[in-house]
Amino acid sequence: MKKILCSIIFVFVLLLSSNNVEAATTIKLSTTEAILQKGDSFTLTVKGTKKKIKWSSSKKNVATVSKSGVVKAKKTGTTYITAKVGKQKIKCKVVVKSKKSIQKKIMQIYDWTCGDIWNDGFCNINWYVGYGTDSIGEPLDIEKTVADLNVALQKKDRYNKYITSLQGKEYKKLKKIWNYLYKQMGVMQKRMNEEMPRYDENYDFPSCEKFGDYVFKFWDFTYEMK
Repeated sequence: MKKILCSIIFVFVLLLSSNNVEAATTIKLSTTEAILQKGDSFTLTVKGTKKKIKWSSSKKNVATVSKSGVVKAKKTGTTYITAKVGKQKIKCKVVVKSKKSIQKKIMQIYDWTCGDIWNDGFCNINWYVGYGTDSIGEPLDIEKTVADLNVALQKKDRYNKYITSLQGKEYKKLKKIWNYLYKQMGVMQKRMNEEMPRYDENYDFPSCEKFGDYVFKFWDFTYEMK
């Protein structure tokens, strides 16, 4: 009788421990904010649980969600996709936009990346460090260039949030291009703010050649999407 009682207590402790472990696990969605083109779809997944998930949309006329988490955009607007796991609810904000609206925003981000960040910013700084001039051989006020570039870079995180929120197969290539550009912007910004760039062979500035290549890849994407 004592052995049976001990076994029951042991099983109970194991079950209690298992429940506590699951309760302590963070349950989260694969993304909490998504931008979706009208007519497109993407799949939401829940991490941190093996329990059955109940999906729902706050505005089915904007976007629907299937039992397997596939979100389909119906018309422009905003809806919240909810994943219910037991008593817990987690939400993803889904904004449905027209193709024209998304492409216009992408072009705006490209113009900023190519103009403010590359041509007037890191490209000129790279030339200044190597040759003492801007990229076309003209004198360069390096302190003003760095100051202007830091102002322009204040938009970096906002633009990153927009592009990383884009869903759908059409934007996978763009997201890979942008991921490199975004990370490299951070690397180069950190370096120029650690030590003011100068015309000096001993001043080490990250190579901009690959960054320039990716700016051209960004342009190719914007050209192809027209």
